[in-house]
Amino acid sequence: MADGGDSIQTERQSKKPRGTTKVSPLRNVLGLILLVVLVIVAVLEFSANRGYTAAMNKLTAGMPSEEDPKAELLPMTAAEKLIGKAADGPAVKEEGYMKKTYTWRGAVRSYKLAAFYSLGEPPALVRFSNE
Repeated sequence: MADGGDSIQTERQSKKPRGTTKVSPLRNVLGLILLVVLVIVAVLEFSANRGYTAAMNKLTAGMPSEEDPKAELLPMTAAEKLIGKAADGPAVKEEGYMKKTYTWRGAVRSYKLAAFYSLGEPPALVRFSNE
């Protein structure tokens, strides 16, 4: 009777516990692909948002304060250097100013900055806004 009890015990130990199933390799590959895609989308969005925010902060710091009427406006070349990006296209006359648009494209959305320059020589940044 001792032999019979030992054989039953070894059979139970060799069986897999209930509830554990083998994960399909296809499921692992699809999960990995999804993870890589999500990371790429997040990096593109973060990069676009970071570039846009940095440009807005630099322009805000470079603009003359309203309290100092003698302060000079930022020339267009200096403003574009602070923005760190080429305009989307040529300047367009709008509201008595030259308007240039700058776009940072993410994977999901785009961040746009509109810069308004004076019509005089040399053109200077009068104001900017987000679109």
